[in-house]
Amino acid sequence: MAGTKIEISGPKSLFSNEFLCNSTSLLNSRKTRTVEVRKPMAATAALTAVQIVAKLIELDSVKVIPETPVQFTVSGQVTVEYDAMEQMKELMFNWWDSSKTTIDAQRGVFLQLVSSDIDPRTGKAKVSKEAILDWSRDLPINANKFVTHEVQFLVDGNFGVPGAILVTNKNSKELYLKSITLEGFLHFDCQSWVQPEKLHPEKRIFFTNKAYLPNETPMGLRELREKELRELRGNGEGVRVLSDRIYDYDVYNDLGNPDKGLEFARPVLGGQRRPYPRRCRTGRPSTKSDPKSESPVNDTTPMYVPRDEAFCEEKKRSVDAGSWKGMMNNLFPFFKHSTESDSVNSFADINNLYKESRNHSNFPVESTADAFKFDPPNIVSRDASCCLRDDEFGRFTLAGMNPISIERLKVFPPVSKLDPSLYGSTQSALREEHLISHLDGMSVHKVREKATTLTVLFDFASWPTLIAI
Repeated sequence: MAGTKIEISGPKSLFSNEFLCNSTSLLNSRKTRTVEVRKPMAATAALTAVQIVAKLIELDSVKVIPETPVQFTVSGQVTVEYDAMEQMKELMFNWWDSSKTTIDAQRGVFLQLVSSDIDPRTGKAKVSKEAILDWSRDLPINANKFVTHEVQFLVDGNFGVPGAILVTNKNSKELYLKSITLEGFLHFDCQSWVQPEKLHPEKRIFFTNKAYLPNETPMGLRELREKELRELRGNGEGVRVLSDRIYDYDVYNDLGNPDKGLEFARPVLGGQRRPYPRRCRTGRPSTKSDPKSESPVNDTTPMYVPRDEAFCEEKKRSVDAGSWKGMMNNLFPFFKHSTESDSVNSFADINNLYKESRNHSNFPVESTADAFKFDPPNIVSRDASCCLRDDEFGRFTLAGMNPISIERLKVFPPVSKLDPSLYGSTQSALREEHLISHLDGMSVHKVREKATTLTVLFDFASWPTLIAI
């Protein structure tokens, strides 16, 4: 009796995998294994099929031919953000880096899929082979700052559902990774900066947008979750650099500079003695005169903000423009002497600072007039006379302009609490005839009894300004 080959279907898990079945690019094939009966054995009617197989195994008559693992290609789309101002320069760097990957495979962006399942051989999560992000295929030649690049992953048939992705940036500059999508339905919302490997050797970990409770987290992702949490918390040591993304906190012990003198020393805000919200820990060295105080910010140790919390380029330009316009307020005393009048005649003079048709004849250099344009406040854009009405001023105050300065009118006419030797009489010049037209037919006495009349108190710091006005 000649040897007989028998084909046995592959494992059921290959076809019950939801991720593989939903994929549009995976191969639709069955994995089989072949067994060959090498030693013939006469079957008698007294032996059942199960007994025959058991006897064959006992006599080592069955040879299992090694099977070739089935692998699949998984397509992904990686969305990267580019700065419009630096787009062409970044393009040249990235294209150069990607071209070198074909030579020494030492540059580029490398990605690996991590399965939610555990590999029984290693006891750890299954990891795919590295896929290289090819910059040269999708060149960002348009003005859109978000560009999508294609990437291909090679995974085994029993890989399972991906739950995380590892990213290694071997380029020379940081990369803003917006999102990664696999096969159109598995999404990774990254929204984070990936630093070069030379600055941060650890691989960045991104998880899918599927949320899990701690006790429901898949076994393949638990170790990565704990590792990511440790990296975000930090170890409380070292000096923070701008490329870090560590969310560690400390008390406010850098408000002063005691090394310059005792008058520059400031107390520590935070802790049991002076409770106060915390700030991001920076790890700057202590001052020489006070070990509990941290050295202030300077050019070599700037203020630390986690990289993902820092302003984007558009926000930076907006803030810088607003700061520059704010500096123009220091030039107002100079312009005051160049104008014909030393006083503001009406509120329209203030509005003229925001209008495009205002007269710039008083400015010393006509060509720089556009530098003094201010963006009008939203409330002024809607209603230019809003600040002239009492009801709008009251709304501003009640809405939180300075609610601590509001109190109920108890005595009429109001009496000031300021020092009469410095500010004159404490009796207000306000009379009932000044208010009667605004009280809807009621007297001041009735309004005061209803406790619906409020007064705004101005403190000593603002009083010199009010006198000047």
